[in-house]
Amino acid sequence: MPLYRLITSRHDINTLLLILSFLVWLGDCPSLLAMNGGLIELPFSPPGKVVYSKQAGMRLQIDTRWVGEHGYRPVKYTFSLPRPTQADIQLTLRFFAGRGAVENSVIIVEQDFELPAGRTSASFSLSVPEYQEWRFVGAETWVDGVKDQELSLEFAQHPQSNIARGGYNFAAMLLNRDSSMPVTQLLSDVRGAPADVYPWNNDLIPEKWIDYSSFDVVITNIAELKAIQKRSPQRLVELLHWIRSGGNLWFMDAGRSYQRIPQIESLLDIPSDEDAATITAEELLKRGWRFPKVDNPGTDAVEKLSQLLGPVPEARDEPTENSQAEYPSDSREWFASRLFGMGTVTAFMGNRTRREDIDETSWAITQSLLADRLSWVGRHGNDPDEGNDNFNDWLIPDVGTAPVTPFQVLLSLFVLGIGPVNYFLLNRREQLPLLLITVPAAAFATILMLLVYSFMSDGFGARVRVRSFTFLDQRSQTAACWARLSYFAGIAPAEGLTMPADTLVYPILPPSRTGNRRMIRKYAQQKRELHWNGAEKLVEGWLSSRTPTQYLTIASRLSPRQIAFESVVEGLQATNRLGVDIRTLLVVDAEGKIYLAENLPADESRLLPQSTQVQAMMQLRSQFSENEPQFPPGTMESLTVEGNIRSFPFSQNLMETQLSAISSAVFQGWSPRTFIAVTDHGMDLSLGLEEISESASFHVVRGQW
Repeated sequence: MPLYRLITSRHDINTLLLILSFLVWLGDCPSLLAMNGGLIELPFSPPGKVVYSKQAGMRLQIDTRWVGEHGYRPVKYTFSLPRPTQADIQLTLRFFAGRGAVENSVIIVEQDFELPAGRTSASFSLSVPEYQEWRFVGAETWVDGVKDQELSLEFAQHPQSNIARGGYNFAAMLLNRDSSMPVTQLLSDVRGAPADVYPWNNDLIPEKWIDYSSFDVVITNIAELKAIQKRSPQRLVELLHWIRSGGNLWFMDAGRSYQRIPQIESLLDIPSDEDAATITAEELLKRGWRFPKVDNPGTDAVEKLSQLLGPVPEARDEPTENSQAEYPSDSREWFASRLFGMGTVTAFMGNRTRREDIDETSWAITQSLLADRLSWVGRHGNDPDEGNDNFNDWLIPDVGTAPVTPFQVLLSLFVLGIGPVNYFLLNRREQLPLLLITVPAAAFATILMLLVYSFMSDGFGARVRVRSFTFLDQRSQTAACWARLSYFAGIAPAEGLTMPADTLVYPILPPSRTGNRRMIRKYAQQKRELHWNGAEKLVEGWLSSRTPTQYLTIASRLSPRQIAFESVVEGLQATNRLGVDIRTLLVVDAEGKIYLAENLPADESRLLPQSTQVQAMMQLRSQFSENEPQFPPGTMESLTVEGNIRSFPFSQNLMETQLSAISSAVFQGWSPRTFIAVTDHGMDLSLGLEEISESASFHVVRGQW
């Protein structure tokens, strides 16, 4: 376990005591695989002695151990007291982290807690966004409104994992102590290097789904997840919220012939039959499971997604033991996968412990769509620590750009007026010395006019352009929403932005036109402050005046929203209960019939006219093409100054892939009991401000019922 190296302005005995206490702790610390972070003990105590703060009579342990590069990292605070408290104690915890010292912290998070009377210890978890590598961390603690200096730390060096960073490895949570497959060996083989693995521990399983956000995959078995469901059912609910938001869940014990998949479906709250001795490939396909291809890892992301979408494909014949079958083209010999919201659930065959079995399974993973989903940057299409080449393709139209023509007119008038006209008039009146006054006065007036015009043309309020995709599962009453928010504020709101507590917020940074990393770092290291107070209060540094700003938000929650469908004599009737008006609605009923309607206001019902797949596809393609992200004239597109073509990762993320698949020629159709709704606003989507103008947005809801 790495050791904290204290770097403070106080060069006293406390530094030595801290180091000695960590050396003692280090000797007793068990191996934690590839976790990064560590423990901070406050006040600093010499070995063998427990010291409490003089002001509050408390001890504090701050645990920052976790894995992953990005996401929300749960920082665990544990308070201990020598005797029970006589009354409730109000605590305000303030944590900061970044690449530099306190004054250069890039994230500051604050939250209030209450330590109940009669307690001698209590633990609290503070969810802290990790947009870039933490090299230094610090903390401040207020007890009943008074800062306790001994429970505060200016800053300390933050230990990092030995695993190479930069998106080349993936982060996994291991929830199966007794697996029939050597999982750690499998994970090592998948990327050719040890994965960043968080070990199994009852107490360390996140209580909130947003705390899973730094993971790429959670690996478990049926027995372990059943134990979690029995011991703490809400934690299982939170885990499933994360899967629906775009995470990956792997079961390593589906059985040699997938006979245990019904148990997996039961854990996922998917309607299922009892256990069977064997399940055929055809039965798995009818249940919604698929066998991803393993013969073309370079396949387009939309084509890969289509392997998990659409109607049931034809099941190919099962090879016999004595047949000379060709090399497998899909994953049925190793695993089966299915979509679960925006994420995936994968069931691996059990009892494959031989080295050659592990090698084959690792190969199948790397050659299938599972490999792409193990990349955090790939799934999100964004690195919050780097400039994004797609930043300029989703700007608010005609806002925030320089008014070139008015500027040219005003500058031309200024040149003529300050030069020939000014000279002619003053010379005629024999007052040429007044040039010393009229020239700077005219320059000031021109600048003021340009500034006033600029503010008047863009306004003083806040505007936003939104591109969102929501997956709505009406059977489980859950919704997962991804949204790209593009802001522009004439004057930044003093109250900042407010998001629901179950929403992830990631910055999308503008690219550097010259490829200069110093400019990218300027945006990446912007100080941001967040307060948790029942909501996610983005109080400072999140929205600047007259500066295009973008964020990717992800939410996953229970939702009563729905479109109610009823079969009537005339056909299919729909009632819009999404809470927003529907512009276009495409529905596939239980028999596979397609219906298409337009303009269905909220809380209204309509008989849906029947259509065909060709007509529906043409209608959707027209709307989707009109709302494609476009680079405005004069912005940087796909070439660097060296002329090398750059990739557009945002166009390959989970949201954009889902949107592209809806109208793609590769897509083979829609499954029964599904619908696509293009709406005028986002369903239950928070924009951060109550008073904000939305324009040129595009919202899509894909649902199943």
